[in-house]
Order: sequence, then C-alpha cells, then structure tokens
Amino acid sequence: MTPATDTGRNILATDTGQSVLATDTGQNVMAAALVVVLGVIALFPLCGHLVTTAIARRGLRAPTGPGTARTAALWCLTLALGLYVYGVLCCVRLENAYHACMLERYGRPDVPGGPSLVSNHDSLLPVASTCTWSDGYALDVVPSFVNPLIAVLVCGAVVAGAGALGWTRGAGRPRSRAARTSRASTDESGRGE
Repeated sequence: MTPATDTGRNILATDTGQSVLATDTGQNVMAAALVVVLGVIALFPLCGHLVTTAIARRGLRAPTGPGTARTAALWCLTLALGLYVYGVLCCVRLENAYHACMLERYGRPDVPGGPSLVSNHDSLLPVASTCTWSDGYALDVVPSFVNPLIAVLVCGAVVAGAGALGWTRGAGRPRSRAARTSRASTDESGRGE
C-alpha cells in the first residue's frame, strides 16, 4: 500500500486505486461522540424506569391520571432522545466530506466528471449534515423524519408533563363550596330515602 495524499480532498489511496478511511473528516468528532455517549447514558435509566413502571403497574391497580401523564411524558422524552442520538449518528462520517457526500448521492465515493462538492454543513440542533454541489443540488444525510418527529415528541412531553403537574396540583386543592353542595345533594338523592 503506497499512501498518497491528494491535496484538497485529503484521502489516502492504495496501489489498487481504492480509497481507505480518511484521517481528517472535517467534523468535530469529540462533540458528536460526547452527544452520543451522554445520550446513551441518559437512555439507560429512562428505559429502566419505564420498563420497571410498566412491570409494576401490570399486576397492580390501574394508574392514576397524573401517573399516566408522567409516564407519557417520559416515553416522549425517551423516544425523542433516542431519535436525536440516531440523527447524530447519521451525521458522523468515516470518510471526508467529499467521499461521504458523493457516496450518498451517487452510490460511489468518487464520480469523475460530475459536479463538484461546494460545501458540507453539519449541525447538532436541528440535526443535519447537508451536502451542496455546484449544480445546486443539496442533500441532507439525516433522514427527513428525524427532526419533525423530535419536535412532536418534545411537544408531547411538555403537554403531558404540564397535564401531570396540573392534575397533581388540582388534586391537593379543596373543592369549592358549589362542588361540595352538588356532591352532597347527589349522595342524598341516590340513597333512595
């Protein structure tokens, strides 16, 4: 194997002309690794809590309103975090931007005579890795469902969490006089006296 560097593309070539993994992908690998590691570390206790809650509730009485809302909020957050980690993993390149983008667009890492790669932009929020070519074509490597689904799940978690909080706070308040009076009249009329 004879390493030969190509300026501008930073690849290594073998005697057979095949490219091998590049050493400099142009990405902040530490940031992506940190997001993935912290995301996976956070997913384990969340999943553990949700599984143990589901097992505990199976044999016991039905969950109360606030408990169901809290569990729904945790499910939404767990799924959103899992999707976010998946999206970040989709952004990570093992080759330089030129080869990774060409592989995504054409199915081959190098296309002679094709349009040139103009830019590659990576973003952690929203999760994106966009390749842009000289012919105006742009391609996002992250699947299109990731960011909208993360937004929907986070909104669902906020709504469910607010519902659980409101439900819990509402349960501790004393009833109004009108509610107590109507309940008392219903109890008396239901006795059949």
